[in-house]
Amino acid sequence: MKKMSKLLSAAAVTLIALIMSAVTAFAAEDDILVFEGEGKSNGSWGQAYNINIRADEKNAQLILMLNESSKVYVDFELEGTPTINTQGIEFILQKWEKEGGDQKWAQTPPTEITDGVATFDYASMVDTYGSDDFSTVDQIYIGDTGAVLTVKKIVFDINGDGVNGDTVDIPEIKSEPDTAEETTVTEEEKSEETTKKADEDKAEETTAEAEEEESSSGGVNVVLIVVIAVVVIAAVVVVIVLKNRKRYY
Repeated sequence: MKKMSKLLSAAAVTLIALIMSAVTAFAAEDDILVFEGEGKSNGSWGQAYNINIRADEKNAQLILMLNESSKVYVDFELEGTPTINTQGIEFILQKWEKEGGDQKWAQTPPTEITDGVATFDYASMVDTYGSDDFSTVDQIYIGDTGAVLTVKKIVFDINGDGVNGDTVDIPEIKSEPDTAEETTVTEEEKSEETTKKADEDKAEETTAEAEEEESSSGGVNVVLIVVIAVVVIAAVVVVIVLKNRKRYY
């Protein structure tokens, strides 16, 4: 009974560990670590960190993962006093000036700041950008509002359920297989290809016939060798038997 109890206890512990591991992995997939280190601004409405969407496919994927539930958390420090009626930090979505399009510099203030961590929510970003189509965003900045800003960590919480301490790096792009380009084949090329294929088939057929003949010949030779060996052995046996008979007479 004791042995059975120990086995059941061990199984229970293993099961709990697996469940906890699965829960942790699930949570981590939602919390993406964009930056960890030290990025500093000049304190004059400058930027402490930037994410160039157009320079990196992973960054482009990141901005498109944001949804109505998403939040961005920025761990930061300030040196000095920011401009009045500001909180010292802002999340900026920039659209570069392009032909037939307007340039944008959407400065989103944090929805809250707790223990040196600023929270920016999706609704505020959409409101300041004027659109929920973030595919047009070219660059993201974390900027100051008149005081030196040091950014230490940036986490994108895609599902908006909070960060549980575990984060993952920006996921890799999963590229789709390239679609083969259609090519126009001329009648001459088709003829050449047909002739080449016929020659190859003929060569393969000739080779196969030669191999078959060689194999057949080899098989015949083996049979002859076996027959000769049997005959020789039989002859030797007969000679030995006759000699033995002569001795006894």
